Amino acid sequence: MLPPLQSGIDFLLKVKRQGYNVFILSNIVQDSLDYFKENFTEVTSVLNGAVYSCEAHLRKPDEEIYRHILSKYNLVAEETMYLDDCYKNALAACKLGIKGIHCTPIQKENEFDRIASLLEETTNTEKE
Repeated sequence: MLPPLQSGIDFLLKVKRQGYNVFILSNIVQDSLDYFKENFTEVTSVLNGAVYSCEAHLRKPDEEIYRHILSKYNLVAEETMYLDDCYKNALAACKLGIKGIHCTPIQKENEFDRIASLLEETTNTEKE
């Protein structure tokens, strides 16, 4: 298992500081999940929740896994943003009204900064 990108961790922390909830929706096998939970607490500690395919017995891009996370955490699709490096997964989220964003691995660092800035603008606008 590859370690999370530092820019991704920084993005999660910035989004949390802005007052947003952070969830993981992951296609992951149990052995990798156990390793992830043990070794990447800097990620798991900021999460408000997670849905892992090995536990939910569902996989992206099956629309049911997106419905599952929305239901489990009482999320509103139109108020939810979803990032994925797989276009099919982002598209599946969009079909349910979720703001699906496709970020390729090369784009991620720039995309994280851009998305965090957009969220910050939204947060500041709502406070005015």
